[in-house]
Amino acid sequence: MTTPQDAGYEFDPETLPALIREFEDIAEDSRKFENEIREASAVATAPAPEVQSETYLAAYRASLDDAAKEAKGATAYLDGLVQSMKKALADYRGAEDRNAQDLRRNRT
Repeated sequence: MTTPQDAGYEFDPETLPALIREFEDIAEDSRKFENEIREASAVATAPAPEVQSETYLAAYRASLDDAAKEAKGATAYLDGLVQSMKKALADYRGAEDRNAQDLRRNRT
């Protein structure tokens, strides 16, 4: 997508569509992972009907809840990144179209 160039970045519209698809796939994997974590929490049971087992179960579920929140945060970040890349590509293509129209007008 970009390469460091002094103080900025170089935009590469040729590779950006593939990167967008790759990050969309990663975001979808993150969504699936969050769902799997939540399912694991929902089906977890205490090994025995006693206070200590219930305490361990509560700690386990709390840990899974934290992991699911982290996965959800990663998904939100990735979704935002994908949207930013799509906007950058659309802006670039729009500018290219406008430039091409200007050149065609100036030829006549």
